[in-house]
Amino acid sequence: VVRRQRDAAVSGLGVSLATDDTARVDPKGVRRPPLAVQVSTVGNPYFSYELMIVSMLHPGLIIIFLSCAVITSVGREFRKVKDGPWLPRPSLAFPGLLGKSLPYFLIYLFYGAVCIVWLAWGRGYPVAGSLWVLMLGYALMLAAYIALGALIEACVRDQAMSLGAAAVYASSAITFSGAFFPIRGGVWFAQAWSAIQPYTWYTAISAQQWQMGAPASVSFGSLFALAAEVAVLSAGAVLAVWYEARERERTP
Repeated sequence: VVRRQRDAAVSGLGVSLATDDTARVDPKGVRRPPLAVQVSTVGNPYFSYELMIVSMLHPGLIIIFLSCAVITSVGREFRKVKDGPWLPRPSLAFPGLLGKSLPYFLIYLFYGAVCIVWLAWGRGYPVAGSLWVLMLGYALMLAAYIALGALIEACVRDQAMSLGAAAVYASSAITFSGAFFPIRGGVWFAQAWSAIQPYTWYTAISAQQWQMGAPASVSFGSLFALAAEVAVLSAGAVLAVWYEARERERTP
């Protein structure tokens, strides 16, 4: 990158000096170029690896920590005896999961907001599109991975196995998102795994709103996909916890 920028600067200076020298000899025979060309990379207009990597990589790391935290928190309830605080009562399945998950959601949403603010204002990479759409996508992504972690733990009821599953689906989200490695044209498994990952939809929103400056309406499809995943995974997690709580309630 440095070499390319150096060559462009030297070439531009050479053209400018040649134009000035020609103008001194024949002022009427020199005119400025009618067109100006600006070269930029789609998805990385600043030619900065810092923006591309940090803006995409930090949410990928956060979902790994978040998934492990939620699985550990919910898994504790399945190790409790029958007189635990909320698991033995089916009516408390939803508020119980909400109470367990909300602190982690707020903590990691704060971390994400700090990173976005640091990049946008501290490092000089402003959000070209809608900041609110970007943050909404981030929040929905976190909610989806919280629901997914709770669903896996409620179904498996084995914390070690659930953490292993989280390591598979959360860490592979970065690879299969299409943000760093091309997915289009890949095998059907790669494309399917990419499509069901909430992280993939967030990276699309990030590229559209942070780097490309697209209208907010362009990201509505990705927001809808994230909201649908949150709804389906949350319903599955609540149902699984409710079923387990009912079975424990029936067990003498």
